Amino acid sequence: MRVAILSYSSHALGGGVASVTRNLVEGLADKVDLHVVCEKGAFRDSHARCYELPDLHIPHGSFLTIHMSAHNIVRTIEQIDPDIVHANYVHMLALVSHLIRKKYPLVVTAHAIPYRELQGLFQYPTFGWEFLAGFFLFPYWHLVDRDVLHDSDLAVAVSPLVRQDLIHIYHLSPQNTVIVPNAVDTSRFAPGKPGAVKNDRPNMLSVGRLVHSKGFAQLFRSMRMVCNEEKDVCLRIVGTGPEMHSLKRLAGNLGLTDNIVFLGHVSHDRLAVEYLNSDLVVVPSVYEPYSMVALEAMSSGKPVAMSKNVGIAELLPRESYVVIDPSNMESTARSLIAVLRDPGRLTELGRKGRLLAEREYSPEASAMRMIEVYESVLQKRTNTRQDSLH
Repeated sequence: MRVAILSYSSHALGGGVASVTRNLVEGLADKVDLHVVCEKGAFRDSHARCYELPDLHIPHGSFLTIHMSAHNIVRTIEQIDPDIVHANYVHMLALVSHLIRKKYPLVVTAHAIPYRELQGLFQYPTFGWEFLAGFFLFPYWHLVDRDVLHDSDLAVAVSPLVRQDLIHIYHLSPQNTVIVPNAVDTSRFAPGKPGAVKNDRPNMLSVGRLVHSKGFAQLFRSMRMVCNEEKDVCLRIVGTGPEMHSLKRLAGNLGLTDNIVFLGHVSHDRLAVEYLNSDLVVVPSVYEPYSMVALEAMSSGKPVAMSKNVGIAELLPRESYVVIDPSNMESTARSLIAVLRDPGRLTELGRKGRLLAEREYSPEASAMRMIEVYESVLQKRTNTRQDSLH
């Protein structure tokens, strides 16, 4: 089977879609005849054959980027002549999805829904360049995603939360949607010895962009209650974003400057060490379509306390993580205190998480699920052609 994967953000050390694309490619490379259409400089060390599109180097995947690349994308796919096309970044097919689907079966993965991003902008505006860019671009991308997803043979959602949005917001048929969770690099994020920054204090870790939807403000208020009982607890924050200054100010107002440490952006290698240094990883999101952070922590053998509003939570056994409710700060604090005081439970959660990551969320496991998707789409196309001949 010859597969063409389209991905915009695909540098090996990138985040978000970059990481999950990398994991999928590594899982598929020895199972199919794989060709990757990507930005310049990506996947050069991969076993897949790469087709670089220089235009994609424009930052942030703007509409100008996609429009400039449309002709090159179609021409490159025709050069590959695949059995199936898989867009792992929906925006790349703006203007050309209908052209591609006329000739090739088309699978599209939805990692998030621009409509939800737009909702967040208006509910919790942080005025600046991100707000202005989102105000103008998110409605456009909403329309682009709708058209591309309706042009596809099958839409892949990374979680039940995203699949629900595809059906209710984009009005896709449930029969034309399927869930394939993102994979985690179980080699990079693996149990091991903590790094040099480990100390005797209980360490909690939270990772993500510093925006309202990640729930950091609510976590900080719960942290105030935690520190009333466990004064030495340290919460380390990895990430940057428009709420950095307001969150630092909030930490100061709550008297938590000694308990909350802002680390800013870190490399993937440093992030792997931060997971190992933690006693508990907290994912307090108000809304999150998936959460690679939760999966990376579990793969690292670390226990996770996770909001019920996180997409991956619906896919995991209830006993594999601690449930927290970011809307109830007192309840969240009690849950965090209880698990921090129970070393045996922390160890058992970490063990279960690692086993789950290896069995269900490795690149190999994800690749096998995706191959089943490809085969089902190809079979459906074959059946349709046969029916049209009768």
